[in-house]
Parts: sequence; structure tokens; C-alpha cells
Amino acid sequence: GFLWGVGVNASYRFKNNFGLGIDAQFNMASNKAKSISGTSDPQFIDANAPVKTYETQIAPYVSYDWKVNDKLKIMPYVGGYYSFYNIYKGVSFFDDRGVGYFTEDEKIRGKNKMGPLVGIESLIFDRVTFTIEGRFVSETAITTSLTYRF
Repeated sequence: GFLWGVGVNASYRFKNNFGLGIDAQFNMASNKAKSISGTSDPQFIDANAPVKTYETQIAPYVSYDWKVNDKLKIMPYVGGYYSFYNIYKGVSFFDDRGVGYFTEDEKIRGKNKMGPLVGIESLIFDRVTFTIEGRFVSETAITTSLTYRF
């Protein structure tokens, strides 16, 4: 399905190479699914039932700018995040004769809303940025990105 999101990342650098930052995001997706699985048994739902996910995330962090040479700058950072995650799914119920069904919405929320994050960003030749970040507890994810600035 289609996933879209908006976000902002702002940071302030101190003269001693340390910095404070905050990242805020909102993501949303709408899909069709036959089952949803997680830490428990899969939950089977009607074929092509609607599944919508919404996530709001706020992550403050502390960073340090380390200039290795004129062509390479490395910024490790550590922080925490708050994540509000919801899944809304359509569920079909059949009557005891197996005839007909109706659909109602069911809401699933994330168990843990907070967790730590750690990452490193490298600026190469003032044009290319490589980032790797890990998020834990509320979600277990490793994200990488490669950006070229024109």
C-alpha cells in the first residue's frame, strides 16, 4: 500500500561541538490485508479488509560534531523517542450458520510508547550524507539513508 509522511528535524550546535536536536514525524498508510501477525498468533481477517496505520513520533537527541578532515565530518548522536502507533483494521464476523457477515473496526495500539535511539551521520565532500540509526524497545528498527545535496 501507499505510505506517506511529513516531518521536521531541527538542531542547535554549541561552540564546543555538542548539539541538541529534535525530530518529529507523522506517518500514515492504508492497505488491504488477509492477516496481521506480531508477537502473538496471526489474526486472520476478511480478504482485502482495510488496514490503516498511523504513527506520530517525537525524538529529542544529543549530538557531537567530529571533523575528521576537510572532506569528512562525523556526527554520532543518542537520544530517546516517544511513538504513538495505531492500527485500525476491518474485521468480518460470520453468523453461526455461516451466512452473511458484517464488518466493524478494531484498534490495535503499540504496547511500548518510548525507547532509546542511537545513530551516526557522516558528511562526505560537503555533498553526500550517510546516516544509520537504530531504534529499540517500542520498535526494533535500523534505518539507513544516503543523501546527495545539489
